[in-house]
Amino acid sequence: MIIVDASVAVKWYVPEPGEEAAKNLLADPRHELLAPALIRIEVIAAILKAYREARVPEMRAKAAIAEWQQTLDDGIVHLVPDEEVLGVAVDISFQSQHPLQDCLYLAVARTMKAELITADDKMFKRGGKAIAGVKFLEGMRYEG
Repeated sequence: MIIVDASVAVKWYVPEPGEEAAKNLLADPRHELLAPALIRIEVIAAILKAYREARVPEMRAKAAIAEWQQTLDDGIVHLVPDEEVLGVAVDISFQSQHPLQDCLYLAVARTMKAELITADDKMFKRGGKAIAGVKFLEGMRYEG
């Protein structure tokens, strides 16, 4: 079981550094992928941001959003209701002085006793101090 954050999931749909490692993680059938429900919105927001910044054309952004929604509908990433981990996330946010939204991911990892994979440097540094098992995506290789 692996917790993924939006910084990883968006790489499945938007060309960015680390996309190959992220896609390898997604394609590896050995991993059950989980995330707080917040990821549904965060990935769409990141795709829209890539469109606004002209990193992806409108048609590709719309297709990416549809693909993301299909990924969720297919249960490839299992969503943990935010309210189930909110109390833990608040505690982690106080402890780490990190934004609550990110702490939802950390709370899922702590609650599920699972590794969290991120491509966000601040999440890696602060989150790694708050809980064990936070890994940085860049340079990681997943072998099937």
